[in-house]
Amino acid sequence: MKMKTLSLVLVLCVSACSRKADSTKFTIAAADLALPAEIATNSAPSGANATIVVQLQFSPATTEAFRKFTRDHIGQKTQLMVGSKIVLEPFVVAEISDGRCDLNFSSVEEAQNFKNLLSKK
Repeated sequence: MKMKTLSLVLVLCVSACSRKADSTKFTIAAADLALPAEIATNSAPSGANATIVVQLQFSPATTEAFRKFTRDHIGQKTQLMVGSKIVLEPFVVAEISDGRCDLNFSSVEEAQNFKNLLSKK
């Protein structure tokens, strides 16, 4: 699960919608999501070491772009962009094919700021 989360984080860093020259960037916008972003927690079965996450579910078109991006960037550091702002710089550890991604944040405030940035037009 942790490996998948890290992979998803990396994938989001690469631009899904943008076809810019820098191929290690993945840009997302609210229109790329099938459902609104949700803030949640991930934790071990014991409840220890909970982390704050923003859960994303991409639209079908963005799911395919993200799958290709993650496949093409396994083992690489990438950047997740919202508009022109870099929001995360994850490493892609595996291909993410289901269009679901959990982005880890160190606080609820950081997660909420990301969610707010993503929902801006």
